[in-house]
Amino acid sequence: MKYPLSLMAILLTGAAPVMAQESGTFELDEIVFSAGLSPQEADRIGVSLQVISEEELQQAGNVQLADYLATLPGLSLTQNGPAGTDATLRIRGAGAGLIGVYVDGILVNDPTTTSGGFGGFNSLTTGSIRRVEVLRGSQSATFGGNAVGGVISITTVDAPRDEDGIRQSYAIEAGSFGRIGGSYGLSQQTGALTLSLGLSHTQADGFSAADENAGNTENDPFSTTRLSFGATYRVNPDVTIGLNAFIDDSEYEFDEFATSPVDGSPRDETGDTTVTGVRAFADVNSGIWNHSLNLTYLQTDRVVESRTVGAETAANFGSAFRSSFEGERVAASYVATTEALANQRLSFGIDWREETARYVNLGAGTASTRTTGGFIENIWSPQDNLDISASLRVDDSSSFGQETTGRIAFSWRAGANTTLRGAVATGYRPPSIDELFGNYPGAFPFVGNPDLAPEESLSYEIGLQQGFGNGGSVSATLFRLEVDNFIQYQFESPVSTVRNTPGATVFKGLELAASYPLGGRATLTGAYTLTDAEEASGDRVARVPRHDLSLSLTTEITDRLNAGLSLRHVADRPDDSGRVMDDYTVVNASFRYEITETLEASFRIENLFDEQYQQVAGYGASDRAFYVGLSSRF
Repeated sequence: MKYPLSLMAILLTGAAPVMAQESGTFELDEIVFSAGLSPQEADRIGVSLQVISEEELQQAGNVQLADYLATLPGLSLTQNGPAGTDATLRIRGAGAGLIGVYVDGILVNDPTTTSGGFGGFNSLTTGSIRRVEVLRGSQSATFGGNAVGGVISITTVDAPRDEDGIRQSYAIEAGSFGRIGGSYGLSQQTGALTLSLGLSHTQADGFSAADENAGNTENDPFSTTRLSFGATYRVNPDVTIGLNAFIDDSEYEFDEFATSPVDGSPRDETGDTTVTGVRAFADVNSGIWNHSLNLTYLQTDRVVESRTVGAETAANFGSAFRSSFEGERVAASYVATTEALANQRLSFGIDWREETARYVNLGAGTASTRTTGGFIENIWSPQDNLDISASLRVDDSSSFGQETTGRIAFSWRAGANTTLRGAVATGYRPPSIDELFGNYPGAFPFVGNPDLAPEESLSYEIGLQQGFGNGGSVSATLFRLEVDNFIQYQFESPVSTVRNTPGATVFKGLELAASYPLGGRATLTGAYTLTDAEEASGDRVARVPRHDLSLSLTTEITDRLNAGLSLRHVADRPDDSGRVMDDYTVVNASFRYEITETLEASFRIENLFDEQYQQVAGYGASDRAFYVGLSSRF
């Protein structure tokens, strides 16, 4: 192995991208990532993943992370208004409950939400984030449940470096809608000890979540603050221990819903979410074996409140309410890896997870599920240009019994600049605590279904990447994801519930990406995704666009001045009723000027041509907006 890594560190580093999206293209043969249980050189990975560097995130400015990720191949975003409101990021059409999200090695999916998905994309910004990795396709053989559509891994702490010293960075930005944000990062390497600290805050007056073009005028503000810490200590050449933690607090407002969203009473629909995560790990090298131990803890506290409800919305929105949710996840894992076998890397291990939710809409006020898993993976390299990996996992859950998943992937480097990749994998999503045990009386009573079976998936993908001598590249990936036992809401009298739907929900399509240098100072990049998403009934899956195109042009105007122009076009999207929504095209522009070697000024324009559009029917999106900022690294 190149160096010891804990399981959660491996989960953080993910796998190699089919191609780099922006001009800062990664040299694939120089970087070690993993999409499995052990490190692996990036150009030897069989599955598809995009890697976003800290530099690329800083160039984007203090933007909502989900907006940036939505420009990548295979990803799409729908949001109910401004930052802070409900946001769903999809991978190849698969929604929040089908995606596992990790922050600094900690699974942050919320055990109190109905789908069990991550709810933080509504306010998470790029400030103080070091790295993001997006792994596509069913990944349950490595990550367990909630990885049917893929995995998103976010890193906010620094890894150990080769040289001692202190590094600092800061960024501030302000602009339209009363938005102001800033971030600060500090990392210190002193011999065997590495320390890392990150702090970010963003707030804005916002705009109306219910579309202002429908007569809504109340701004819906938000604020978010995040603090992260990491420490790694190399006890000796064979033993490394570490600890990292974060706390994230966000406050936001939303709007009532009648036949469409409306303002309601000013300032009385609010939400507040606080998420705390802690991870401790140890890596031990004992000759031919490397051992990794991890303990993680996550706590989520959410409060959603509507103090009053207007008469025009009472029929659909219900009465005034104040709902509090508390969720916890405790997890432990052990992985052992060896390269003692010729041309092979063998890994195996076990993990355990307990999730607990506490809120009044559970029968006893609290409910828990426990899952224990065992897994094995072997990477075989019969030739220098061919790698084949096979993974198998068995999970046993207190809520659904036993589930077995697997994955086979290959990477064939047919030439110096040509790589063919492919993977076949199975996955599953366990029923969430709310789907199993939720109990909501009132005008629209709902009760959970403790007899639910897990959603099960089968995914295929095959991709080709071609590099060129001028530094350009092009890639194409065909994909298909089939999800059986899809859990869907069933309106019944006198009480509604959720049931497994027979048949398969299918997501299939094509991802294209390219990067082409235009002379020595400009680069054109693009990504296009075609997605056909269809339920077992034959209806299209709501909110999934058939066509999603992103283009970006970056250029060095002078040695100090850089400019960028980006375009995103989204077409053919059904809303929740099946009606096809209007297409939209949004263009953004940015400029960055190097004042000194360590200080940079920025100016960016979002929605340059003031496009009037909706991501979700009835909800507004940003008008033309302007932002200025300063950033420094020293």
